[in-house]
Amino acid sequence: MRMHHVMATALLIGSVSLLGNAVSKGAGDEAFEKMKTLVGSWEAAVATGIQRAEFQLIANSSVIMSRLSGNMPHDMHTMLHMDGSEFMLTHYCAMRNQPRMVLVPGRDPNKLVFEFKDGRNIKPGDVYMNRVAFIIDGPNHHTEEWTHIGNGEEKTIRVEFRRKH
Repeated sequence: MRMHHVMATALLIGSVSLLGNAVSKGAGDEAFEKMKTLVGSWEAAVATGIQRAEFQLIANSSVIMSRLSGNMPHDMHTMLHMDGSEFMLTHYCAMRNQPRMVLVPGRDPNKLVFEFKDGRNIKPGDVYMNRVAFIIDGPNHHTEEWTHIGNGEEKTIRVEFRRKH
């Protein structure tokens, strides 16, 4: 009889665990999966030469690391990850600040827009990134639109990347 109670308890705990894992994916989870399709090397021709983007999965596939480089004085890194149900990113900028952005709801699953939530090392009047959009329009092409704000004005830089084979 005692063994019967132990088995019943084990089955109950297992069932509760499975139910917890069966929660449906939200928009953030779906966007995270979409961003994972960018893992690899990318290049774009820009006015100053070749811009490179490198996407890599790290931390047991829980973080997407992006590195922008090429014909810039300094590389920039962006870490994208889930924070509960929110899809977040932290941009480690060449301007020596770290804006954090969160995915905003949108109608187009191929256009992921992140907007400023908060940041570190940003003083009043500083220039910082406040929005980024990733437009994923195929396995070998994506566009990044980086918007920064400074002195009350916004400016967007749009770069079209092709997958490097």
